[in-house]
Amino acid sequence: QGLKRIEGLQQRRINMKNEMENEDVTATTTLRLVDASGYIFRAYYSMPPLHRGDGMPIGAVMGFCNMLNRLLWDDLLIPEKDRLDSSKLPRLVLVFDSKDSSLFRKNLYPEYKANRQEVPMDLIPQFDLIR
Repeated sequence: QGLKRIEGLQQRRINMKNEMENEDVTATTTLRLVDASGYIFRAYYSMPPLHRGDGMPIGAVMGFCNMLNRLLWDDLLIPEKDRLDSSKLPRLVLVFDSKDSSLFRKNLYPEYKANRQEVPMDLIPQFDLIR
């Protein structure tokens, strides 16, 4: 039964991808670019320290999901007639920093993030959970 569910989800993903490729995206379509890396840090510092039963920290994960849910919920509040027209539905793209992105910026500006503290140790494992 689990395999059938996975196959169904994969087929849904393929269908959605095909629909998006075939859509005529007009100027009325909203595209939201989310600085996902910035969201992770905002979420980390806005949430209390939360942990799973096995001790894994998840405060930033929960905050990140809450913030994305809020964005998506706001999109669902558009009038129903517009929700039925897929060309008017907003698109959401999460943009993550690459591991090497700061090297590029440091080459341009050596003082880039010079005053920034190290990433907290309990935040580091949460990046993989979010990605």
